[in-house]
Amino acid sequence: MKKQPARRSRWLVRLLTVCGIGAMLLLLFVVAFVFNPLEGRLVDVRDIVPREVDFFVRKVALADDLAEFPEPRFWKDFAETSSWTELQSGPMVQSLRRQGVEKSLADARENLSRIRSDSSGFVDLVRDVLGEELLLAGFTEDRSGAAPQPLAQPGGAAMHASPRASARPGACCGGRWCSRNSPTTASPCATRATTA
Repeated sequence: MKKQPARRSRWLVRLLTVCGIGAMLLLLFVVAFVFNPLEGRLVDVRDIVPREVDFFVRKVALADDLAEFPEPRFWKDFAETSSWTELQSGPMVQSLRRQGVEKSLADARENLSRIRSDSSGFVDLVRDVLGEELLLAGFTEDRSGAAPQPLAQPGGAAMHASPRASARPGACCGGRWCSRNSPTTASPCATRATTA
């Protein structure tokens, strides 16, 4: 008769152990992939951009600057200027036209308006994705080898930083552009990092 309660308590201990392990695994999954309640609030997204990037572009409230994606509000005024007329006959705009950028932009506009109409205005990718803040950061050099090499451009030409740009102060020192990898001048970002 004493074997029956011992057997039940053993099964109860096993059941509680399995439930406890399952709860811990579920909690770890939620913390790792869904929401970490112990994590502090990220004040500004630019704080997580590595210092080693070669370029950093940030635009806040981009949706306010667009009349209808992808057309900026200033486009009608700009299209009437002589500068746009000169740009249209230039090699850059002609190359973009040959690549079909105008058709791609028209397709993007059509697809975005279709998504907006199909969701009854509930989903607006410009408002939801680009609306608050847009950040672009990246490298212009391949750093996988011993010496950094310029990345290959789609047209075959390599991108090089101008000597004038490399002498400018750093982005971490007031939001100005920074060439952090200038061989001739020490970067204020690197100086600040070593003294801190």
